[in-house]
This record gives sequence, structure tokens and C-alpha cells, in this order.
Amino acid sequence: MIQAFFLKIRRRENRFYALLYRTARAVQTFRLPAPRPMFGALYYLRELILVSVSTVYRVFWADPLFRSRCATVGRGLSLIGGVPYISGRLVNHLGENVTLYGKSSFEANRVHDAPVLNIGDNTYLGYELMISVGQEVTIGRNCYIAAQVFIADQDGHPLDADARRRREPVMPDRIRPVVIEDDVWIGSRSIILKGVRIGRGVVIGAGSVVTSDVPPGSVACGNPARVVKRL
Repeated sequence: MIQAFFLKIRRRENRFYALLYRTARAVQTFRLPAPRPMFGALYYLRELILVSVSTVYRVFWADPLFRSRCATVGRGLSLIGGVPYISGRLVNHLGENVTLYGKSSFEANRVHDAPVLNIGDNTYLGYELMISVGQEVTIGRNCYIAAQVFIADQDGHPLDADARRRREPVMPDRIRPVVIEDDVWIGSRSIILKGVRIGRGVVIGAGSVVTSDVPPGSVACGNPARVVKRL
């Protein structure tokens, strides 16, 4: 009944429904006057309140919580938008001036007791980054990791279906460390798989799947990623 009523309004079947339609459109498009001096000042007041609340949250809550889950953290840590999710007994080593988002996940595989994540100085870790560590993942200095990148040094699950059904962990021989050297830029939504070494100064194109080593000073892209240019 209600749906039929609104359908008649959208169709403007007669003058009454057409009036209701025009009235609804007028309500939807109604705007208050916005004098620039008053609303300009209110805009900056809003910005001041948001920045102040965000700073208090970061200094007194997010930053201490995150540091408590790290073995070492250098000076100048910058957390944006909350506390990254850390799963398992992951040993985190962060250099100086590392930037990362609260919408990120760092998880430890169950094979090794204390898998290690190393992040170098002046490295930027983008929004919704996910790193899965079975043994060791190393990200060098001055790296830029864009949004929604996935990095893993293992498959996540056994290849054998029976083992997956029994929820067994990955076998140790299926884990191979990942090394991302200094000055690397990884484009958004890229996937870096186990055993990969990305050389210094490499650029990985957005959406690439890196399954093998990438030599220093090159550009690689595609699925699987291939070197397309030397820098």
C-alpha cells in the first residue's frame, strides 16, 4: 500500500500527486542561507575541534596502546585514525618517523613462536594495509606502501584440503621471508607474496601481484608482475 502510494507520487498520476512530488522536491533542495563570515568561522571552529579531539585520542590512547605491542619504536611515530589491529605474537620493530593508519592489520601465523615484522625509518604504510607474517617480513627505509596493499611470507592455509579441513597451520617449509629494500614504492591494491625480494628503488604498479624477485631500480607491474622499465 505504502509502496503504491509513493509510486503514484513519483509518476505524478494526477494534480494531487504532482503537488506532493513538487513539495518533496522543494524540501530536498531547500538550503539555508550561508553568510560566509559566520559559516567560514564555524568551519574553522569545526576543524579545530576535530584536530583537538584527534590529538588527545592519539597521544593518550592510540599511541600508547600501539607501542605496547611493539618490541622497538623509533621517534616520530605517526598514527592516523586509530590503532592498527595486531594479531598473534608478532614482534614489531619500527624505525623512526614511521607513518601508518589505524585501518591496518598485522597478523602472526601460528607456525613460529615469534614471527618478526621490521619497518625502516621514514616509511609510509598506507590505508588498509595488511601484512601476514609467518617468519619474517622486512620493509626498508624511505618506502611508500599505498592503500590496500597485501604482503605475506606464506600461503595462509595448507594446500592440502584435508589439512585445511582440520584447520592445520601452514607447514614451515612453505614459509619464505619477504624483503622490501629501501626507497621502494608499491602501488595501491598490490599483492606481495612469499619469498619475494624487491630491490632498492623499485616501483610496483597499482594492482600488481608480485610472485618473484624484482631487481633494483626497475618498474614492475601486472599479474604476475613483470619488469617493464629500468629507472
